[in-house]
Amino acid sequence: MQNEQSNELCDRFVTSTIRLYRLALLEISDDVEKMDMTLPQLKTLVLLDDRGQLRMGVIVGHLGRSFSATTVIVDGLVKKNMVKRASDPLDRRVVLCELAAGGRKVVERFNRLVMKRALSAMKTWDPERLEAVVEAMESIKPRRR
Repeated sequence: MQNEQSNELCDRFVTSTIRLYRLALLEISDDVEKMDMTLPQLKTLVLLDDRGQLRMGVIVGHLGRSFSATTVIVDGLVKKNMVKRASDPLDRRVVLCELAAGGRKVVERFNRLVMKRALSAMKTWDPERLEAVVEAMESIKPRRR
């Protein structure tokens, strides 16, 4: 009986996770469009905000795109003054990227939109439910590449 309950709980978790990702994608897509950005551009900005200055090769790995496709994405962000690009002083072949002031503003705007939606979602929760959700979300560890 316990195994059945465990399987059912796992199924509910997976279904809820899929639903959450799909809702987030639908919401993010609208916001990204309003910001005149592509999803790969936003992902690049969030990555640089989270990790700081990165080599172009690391960004390539996170976006899962070719080096040339990632270069096009970063070039667009540089033109919009959202990303700064420089050569590594120790190895001029290495390209380093970091968030510029314009990119920081986009990330902050995106974070405010996410915060607004999160606050709206939790309005109907009692303190115990909020505590349980927060603890569950805090236990999720980001994937490191």
